[in-house]
Order: sequence, then C-alpha cells, then structure tokens
Amino acid sequence: MPSVVHAAGNCSVCMESFGKIPEETARRVSCGHVYHHNCITGWLLNGNGNSCPLCRREISGRLMI
Repeated sequence: MPSVVHAAGNCSVCMESFGKIPEETARRVSCGHVYHHNCITGWLLNGNGNSCPLCRREISGRLMI
C-alpha cells in the first residue's frame, strides 16, 4: 500500500512539484517511487495495470482511495 510521504522534486505523472499544491498528498509506492496521490490513483484506475509509471514494477498492496 502506498505510504504518505513528505517529498521534494516532481511527480513523474503530472510533472508538477510536490510542494506546489499544499493539499495534495504524496504517496510512495512499493518500488520506492513517489507520486501525488491523485496522479497515482488516476494512473492505476485508467487501465495502466498495477505497475509503476517509471519502472513498470508491480505495485503491491491496495491503494486506499
């Protein structure tokens, strides 16, 4: 299950910085990559399988929506 993190840098799905939208939560998935919660949720729900957008490794656990 993705964990909530305080992240620096950019989300690889939307390319926006993690601090740009204060209410947006960053999530770390099982492979270690970090995304905005809404971005990784959208990625997983839009038919991209259960894989990380960057490394394509399977994301283990359930994403809490």
